[in-house]
Amino acid sequence: MHHSNETLSQELVAMAKNDLSVREALVADGSLGRALYHPRMEAIHIGNAARLADIIQQYGWPGNALVGEEGAWVAWLIAPHAIGNPPFMRHCLSLLKQSTANNDVMPWQAAFLEDRIRIYGGFGYSRARSSEGGQRCRSGRKRCSPTLKILETERQRSEDF
Repeated sequence: MHHSNETLSQELVAMAKNDLSVREALVADGSLGRALYHPRMEAIHIGNAARLADIIQQYGWPGNALVGEEGAWVAWLIAPHAIGNPPFMRHCLSLLKQSTANNDVMPWQAAFLEDRIRIYGGFGYSRARSSEGGQRCRSGRKRCSPTLKILETERQRSEDF
């Protein structure tokens, strides 16, 4: 798919690679998980969210048309990692919903971010996002978010092989 800003797409991808490399280093040295939120991960997430906010202000939500599928996925990935900035996460959700309506991002991205916001806000998963209509997930949760349902389905498929 052709997109209009290859440089911006590459910048977003580099941000994700940096996040992943820091995460891998912290896992390797055993320090990730010792603190509730590792200071190095927090610094990466704060910086990424600030840059995404600048991008949003200049271009709007960086969806498929602007940065391609990979760049749009990375932009989405930054939003749920901005756990220290709930207003920013809610702003991203609003933009993702608009982009979903315009077919510029995958619909599950808004659903996942909405669930993340609800969980961190203490509200639980969205009933509107439940694909099971009250049935329990295999994990025992009363309601399944689409993301949990996808993960459980993938886990089941891997167990079946």
